[in-house]
Amino acid sequence: MERPGTANEFTRSAIGVIALCFVLNTLARGNGETFAVFFGPLLDDLGWGRTATASLYSVFMIALGVSGPLVGALFDRYGPRLVYVSGLLAYGTGFLIASRMEAVWQGWLGLGLLGGYGATATGMTPATGILSRWFDRSMSFAISFAYTGLAMGAVFLAPLSGYLIDTGGWRWTYQVLGTALLCLGLGVTVLPWPRIAKGIKPALKPRPFLPDKAVFARSGFWGLFLIFFLTAVTTYIIQVQSVLYLEEAGYPRLTATFIFGLNSMMSVVGILGAGWLADRIGQRRTATIAYSFTIVGILSLLALSNGPNPVFLGLFLLGFGGAMGSRGPVVSALTARLFEGQVGAVFGLVTIGLGLGGAVGAWLAGFLYDATGGYSASLIVAATGAITGAAIFWTVPDLTGRKR
Repeated sequence: MERPGTANEFTRSAIGVIALCFVLNTLARGNGETFAVFFGPLLDDLGWGRTATASLYSVFMIALGVSGPLVGALFDRYGPRLVYVSGLLAYGTGFLIASRMEAVWQGWLGLGLLGGYGATATGMTPATGILSRWFDRSMSFAISFAYTGLAMGAVFLAPLSGYLIDTGGWRWTYQVLGTALLCLGLGVTVLPWPRIAKGIKPALKPRPFLPDKAVFARSGFWGLFLIFFLTAVTTYIIQVQSVLYLEEAGYPRLTATFIFGLNSMMSVVGILGAGWLADRIGQRRTATIAYSFTIVGILSLLALSNGPNPVFLGLFLLGFGGAMGSRGPVVSALTARLFEGQVGAVFGLVTIGLGLGGAVGAWLAGFLYDATGGYSASLIVAATGAITGAAIFWTVPDLTGRKR
């Protein structure tokens, strides 16, 4: 018998829900990913050094991960309206605090804690919960559309932030972005959230605030957690300082910022391709292909240390950029299928791995550069993380389909 929601899944209402998740994801991580553009101006103006400046993003990623269970539990218990509105208001307030920061702790509070919660509450944790109620057979593909918002946010907001910084400075830019987020937070309250949250599947009873204890005994939970952690280390040890890396390779700052945006644009194709492919050849094979592309991109970036080269730059964009974010739809769809009925809370817990991995990667990039004077050690760590992440898909019982 066909499961609920498998026929005519891409209805007008369902497409509208995907579009909403896409737009909110664009703001969610898009604003967070602009930190790579702010990194240089903050470094020049505040003089904190690379490690201390990178710590702002590390705190952001820690907060993004730690707030995942809270956001997921709030979603499962109270629905998406509370989650999205609180996230936008926190994000906007954090940017306004950042516009006035003079000390590192102010950046930790504004960009780190408030920004991290805002990114989680407007990102894929609630989006996965919503889309799992609208889709079944095409869940991976539907989720991949929402995931592209994370990439498109960097594509549009990174160049926009760079332009605004050149026009009025980084403080004024944070004021503009913060005010826009606060206004949007008030605006989304009027959306028909009960209809959006209901979906087309049978209504779910409100769940306890925390997921079942049995979740923590599943190998799939810990496998997905580690996959997110290792993938985030691999990605953010490069992504956060990619503009500075390209500058050291000989590219002007504006050119490096454009490449950063183009790198994120390439990820849109990879995310959609991964979602489409996962519904056809399975998550493991799709993830392995994505990790292989990532390793090609890392090796190409290492080759750019000898100076600008269009071939290696193209391979970096195709490999690293094309695979960036492509593991997200795979992990989201697996979470929805393995833990149906408590998707928000479980995905929120899995997101802790993403946040911790991003924090470790961002911090390691600064630490290893200060310790070695270059990025070669960081790239070796990134490649190791990609290889290990791919191996988990083939060894964890819940993810391979084998019984323990």
